[in-house]
Amino acid sequence: ETGRYLVLASGTAVNESTQGFAVVATGELVGESSSLTGDFDEDFDVDAADYLSFYQCRTGPDDINNQATAPCLSAFDSDLDDDVDEQDFQRFQQVFAALN
Repeated sequence: ETGRYLVLASGTAVNESTQGFAVVATGELVGESSSLTGDFDEDFDVDAADYLSFYQCRTGPDDINNQATAPCLSAFDSDLDDDVDEQDFQRFQQVFAALN
């Protein structure tokens, strides 16, 4: 589908001495930039402002008190389990590191 996407990718040169230069790339589709994981303020990046929002949105596992708001879940609940916890923070860190 046409659109703007963010892909986390890494590459490695292989067989450089025998076959010339080649790159094997692996990656993971993060999502359309309009719904970028961790972009709480929807400014098309994941930065310190989003980190602060993550900290304010965190609920811990299972969110037994239903504290997570819809905007928090939309931006940070990457595993879709209706909380903002350590698993979601791991995903946030991946995207944050890739963009900074």
